[in-house]
Amino acid sequence: MPSPLPEPIGIPFGHFDAATPTYIRGWACDEHAGTAPVQLHIYIALPAGNPTFHASITANQPRPDVTKVYPRQCPGGYHGFHYYFDAPNAKALNKDWETNEVPIYVYVIGVGED
Repeated sequence: MPSPLPEPIGIPFGHFDAATPTYIRGWACDEHAGTAPVQLHIYIALPAGNPTFHASITANQPRPDVTKVYPRQCPGGYHGFHYYFDAPNAKALNKDWETNEVPIYVYVIGVGED
């Protein structure tokens, strides 16, 4: 179950539960979206530098634990996401993962503020 964050009001928010060179997993909510799935954009800074767009995904996996902690902002229970990086990016991430921090950014796109 996620640890409660300060009460987010009117802005999208979320959390990475896991991040490895091959996948990321977490959850995201936008209270303006209600029970609708939230669209996310993933950016990766490889090599170290400006983040570049990598993928667009949907946070629509079951996460009743998130709804339990944030019932007003995350209704409906479907706010989870997981994403597997394609082979070339996973190989590059794995190389940099061992020696550097690899910035990965996920932005909520759409209904409320980004």
